[in-house]
Amino acid sequence: MITRAVRILEVIAEAEHAGLTEIGVATRLPISTVSRIVDSLSAHGLVQRADDTRAFTLGPNLMVLGSRVRYRRDLIRTARPFLEGLAAESQEDAGLSSLQGRHAVIIDRVYGPQPLKIIDVLGEPTPLYCGAFRKVLLAYQTHEWIQQYISSVKLVRFTPRTLDSKQTLREELQRIRADGYAVSFGEKIPDAAGIAAPVFDIAGNLLAAVFIVGPDTRFVGDRVSRLSRIVVGKARELTRALGGDQRGDSSPRAGRKERG
Repeated sequence: MITRAVRILEVIAEAEHAGLTEIGVATRLPISTVSRIVDSLSAHGLVQRADDTRAFTLGPNLMVLGSRVRYRRDLIRTARPFLEGLAAESQEDAGLSSLQGRHAVIIDRVYGPQPLKIIDVLGEPTPLYCGAFRKVLLAYQTHEWIQQYISSVKLVRFTPRTLDSKQTLREELQRIRADGYAVSFGEKIPDAAGIAAPVFDIAGNLLAAVFIVGPDTRFVGDRVSRLSRIVVGKARELTRALGGDQRGDSSPRAGRKERG
């Protein structure tokens, strides 16, 4: 099925617009099969009718998918110097994460100088309700998106410190929005700590989260406040470099009582 769909897309791309009969001849597929596959591709915006004719052209979602790949590549390239600076200044591993559906995915990482590390798999989807960068990605979605997510998600406890109450999660997200950053201690991986801050696009929408992570034995006392200022500062610098619009004041507030 996938091979046939790809071949149909290739035929339409080569011809710029093609009818079912033309596609059938080029692919050597029955018209009924071509019609069924084209209907499916059309439902997903991958092909569309050419004006009011019976021919088809490539659909807008193909360009959207391609632009997403390019945009993520551009984001990683632009963010890399900031991650390197963050790792050097914080002396911890630094990373960049973005939303993929209803999950967080680490899309780039720069290792700091410390030999003892916390390993999170690059590109692996993980839940949004535990861990600093994941909670940032959730906290800065729209109110409706957050409410739908919380109402439908099942809170699985990865560690004794994983948030297991939806009301507590709501309160934590409000706190993150007020403070402009998130801190976590052992919520996803035991003995791990992280600090994350949001990066915004030109419209002021959340684009990604910048974060640092390491063993919780290094995230103690006044160092947490100092590291938080560093992370927020780098996130704001990256937002500006991307031409983004920073929402409100993201400066860490003094005297915050950290969880855990």
